[in-house]
Amino acid sequence: ALQGALAFAYVLEMWMLGDTPATNILGRDRDRALALLRDPAAMRQWLRAKHVALWTFVGPPCAVVALVIGIVRGEFMTGLAVALILLTLPLGVLSVAAWVGIWLPYHPQSLAWRWRHRTDRRGAVIRWGILVVLPYVVVPLIALLLLTPSLVIWNIAAHGQPPRQVGPTGLWIGTAVSVAVSLIVFALAPAVTSKLARRRLDKLSGYLGDPEHG
Repeated sequence: ALQGALAFAYVLEMWMLGDTPATNILGRDRDRALALLRDPAAMRQWLRAKHVALWTFVGPPCAVVALVIGIVRGEFMTGLAVALILLTLPLGVLSVAAWVGIWLPYHPQSLAWRWRHRTDRRGAVIRWGILVVLPYVVVPLIALLLLTPSLVIWNIAAHGQPPRQVGPTGLWIGTAVSVAVSLIVFALAPAVTSKLARRRLDKLSGYLGDPEHG
């Protein structure tokens, strides 16, 4: 269902989301994170605010790109459906991607700092290098998982035909399911994040409290 030119809007969104702000949500704001680790309700509110802030830079622009491509190619309905999916998908993706930062946060440091600490290969170089690249792998996988119900619906609706031949009913049912899944995940995932942070309170407090950990 994301073939041809419309796939560009999806790939663009994955590229924009696949960056460290999506996964290193605690390490990039360690002072605030430390203050909220013992307050789950405030942590959830803070996480949702950060997700919405990131969403504004990704969801609406990519939705506009999809809509414009659909109009230019004479596929307005398909373009509109893809635009709605891409508008809401980042909310769900960002909410789940934040779990990575609970297990593996890192402190943003300059390359000069990392060069000075190059002897600490495990903490300052290897760990950091892996976590910088990881979002480009994790984010597309999360998006694919969230889109799976819609992809199944579209495959069934196509009746063995190419995905672009999905009828209007199947197209919009799949779209509605995708939007609903993203919004539900956005509503529930921050609670999981705060619980994970609570369970790892001691480790996170010790790590976030010392930026020299790298």
